[in-house]
Amino acid sequence: MNSGELHLKRVLDVEGRITEYGLKNSATKLIPEKCVLIGLAGQGKTRGTVALNMVQLCTNQSIAAIIPCEEVSSDYLYHNLDMRYKELRSISTGEGGRGGLNLTLI
Repeated sequence: MNSGELHLKRVLDVEGRITEYGLKNSATKLIPEKCVLIGLAGQGKTRGTVALNMVQLCTNQSIAAIIPCEEVSSDYLYHNLDMRYKELRSISTGEGGRGGLNLTLI
């Protein structure tokens, strides 16, 4: 999945695919379904955009995945962070609108 697909909000399918060989020989990880995905970079609307994946997938480096524990509702976490879009963007680092989020900030 690339960060441009975060606007889907409920991700049921993605455009790109990775091979088994690519998965084993890259830094990407297979993300289980019902994780909260957050855009880390982008000058437009992508940074701070939140989505929920309904299928297993891999992401590029511009997306963070929060894998909720059993005690935390992924739907609740998704809605909570989605409503905090402006707050997420405001804590982004960088100057001139080119800031980015990272796991420490999130």
